[in-house]
Formats: sequence, structure tokens, C-alpha cells
Amino acid sequence: MNELHLDEDLVDFGPLPPSVNALLQQGVATYITDPPRAEACFRAAIDLAPNTLTAYRCLVKFFNRHRRFEEGLEAVADGMHEAARQSGIGLNWPAWRPEELQPGFPAQRFLLMSLKALGFLELRRGNPAIAQRAVAKLMELDPQDGIGWSVVASLLPDENDAE
Repeated sequence: MNELHLDEDLVDFGPLPPSVNALLQQGVATYITDPPRAEACFRAAIDLAPNTLTAYRCLVKFFNRHRRFEEGLEAVADGMHEAARQSGIGLNWPAWRPEELQPGFPAQRFLLMSLKALGFLELRRGNPAIAQRAVAKLMELDPQDGIGWSVVASLLPDENDAE
């Protein structure tokens, strides 16, 4: 990939290896003007450092922005798998318990954000029942709404509308 010079607003992804940060910055800078390049940058960042959860989040957001929801769900699953590995928590999110997840621990916070992304992507795919289950679990795990699950909840169809 040709080097992209980023002289303006960089996204603060936190502490990352410089090579991974450069790939993510390039992806963010090109996600509208050159989507194939942006996707390649995000995937390269994951390949380079598969334990870097930020790269999965960038890829999920990219797929959502481009309405590629199936691929977005795959990226969510991949990121959740890595975060669960780092956290020592199982992948079966309906079985997660609040005492297992500490929002101050980055990998566990990432699990919550990934569950929110799963709910949002499922809602956009036309699966409100799955989205509702994800939001209900987030309400249990994050009652203070620290990750912003209420945004997804506000988009869910009103149960009274079904009558």
C-alpha cells in the first residue's frame, strides 16, 4: 500500500503499535473516498496484530457504513472471539453475567460494545427480535448505559406497533 500522509485530524485510538495505528489512520482517511483501500487497511491491521481490538471495531464500523451487514456481523464475531479470549469469558453472550464483565477492563468493555454492534447490525438487517435480545442483555450487564445501548434501544420498534 502506498503511504498516505495524514497531516490533519488523526483519530486517537490509544496506545497501539505504530504500524497498526498507521493502517487504521489510513483506513479512516479513505473509508469514503476509497472503500476497498480502507477495508484492506483495516484487515491488514487485524492480520498484523489480531489481538488489537480497535482494528475489529474499525472494520465493523466500516461494514455498517457501507451497508455490508453480513460482513459486519462476521467482524463482530471475530472481534468478540478475540475479546472473549483476552477476558477468559465464553462466547455465549446470553450466558454472560454482570459479575463477569468489568467495564474498566478494555477487552470486557469491547465485548459489551460488540454486543451493542450486533444488536444494531441485526436491527439494520431487519431482525428486531435478535436486536431486542442483545439490548435486553446489555441492560442487565450495563444498567448505567455506559456503552450507549440506549441508542439501539430507541431504534427498536415499539411492541405496541405490532398490535
